[in-house]
Amino acid sequence: RIIHTRVLVGDGFKEGQFCLYRHEPPYVRARLFVLWILYSLSSIGLCMLVMSIPLLLGRKMFLMALLPLEHDLYHWSVGCATIWGLAYFTSWSIRNVYDQGFWDVVSICATWLSKKVKLFVCAVLMFIVVPTLCGLLFEKVAMFAYSYNATEVSMLSIQHNWAVGLALCKIISRLIAVGVFGDTVWIQKVEALQDIRGLDREWLVHEVVRPILFQLCLRLIPPYLFAKLIGGYLDPSSAEMLMRVSFPVFSGVLLVKDCLFLVTHLLDTFHDTVRDHRYIVGKKLKNYKNKLREAGTDVQRFLDMDLGFEEGTG
Repeated sequence: RIIHTRVLVGDGFKEGQFCLYRHEPPYVRARLFVLWILYSLSSIGLCMLVMSIPLLLGRKMFLMALLPLEHDLYHWSVGCATIWGLAYFTSWSIRNVYDQGFWDVVSICATWLSKKVKLFVCAVLMFIVVPTLCGLLFEKVAMFAYSYNATEVSMLSIQHNWAVGLALCKIISRLIAVGVFGDTVWIQKVEALQDIRGLDREWLVHEVVRPILFQLCLRLIPPYLFAKLIGGYLDPSSAEMLMRVSFPVFSGVLLVKDCLFLVTHLLDTFHDTVRDHRYIVGKKLKNYKNKLREAGTDVQRFLDMDLGFEEGTG
């Protein structure tokens, strides 16, 4: 505290001097040390809570989803996103309950949740299930039958299958977009997928995802069932070899069938073209321009006719 004082100088006092007196509470150094200890412990505890709670929540969610991902960065990120979403939803619900009422908020939440669940299902089918099955088919057909001996087993995980399938889907979609293969319908579908936000979810599932899943399951399920049924009557090495060969053989048979169907379609188109060319030989073509020209000539003839009316007569 600052106190105005008079300082004795010689025989008199000198005005205007200030003296500063510091008043310390008892045990101030011990109390500051305890405060520093408490601050350090609270900081450490808060950091542990911020790191451990999202991490444990993310691990629990991955275990519930049966995902074998082992990176704690992904676990922590998913846990933080979940906690933030729950906190935002709770604050929004409390704020709107007072404004609109409880049942109105429940109705809004139900509608929003149904839309998000449909969007989540579409996203899972489009970006997880389809690439994973595509990568699994590539492994079974291109790698599984030729890259390992009879005593070796494939060790590719679901993450590798998903990554390989995602790359294959990207390549195939680009080839369809530039017209390398695929009919006009699939070219239009690939072009429509460029604007993913404006897509109809039902159209996406029924017109894009379902045909792709059908073709992938057609090339994965029948050879597996065939190898399992026949392999029960064979020795283990023969059963393993049958399992490896069944996928490429079955996919090759389907590829030959598709090629034959394509050749048949091209031959039919060529036959129809030749037939149409033979039909129009020696025929007079009457198109729209000739009809317009004939109609214009008739109108001009009608205007040139002398109908017997003179100017000024009625």
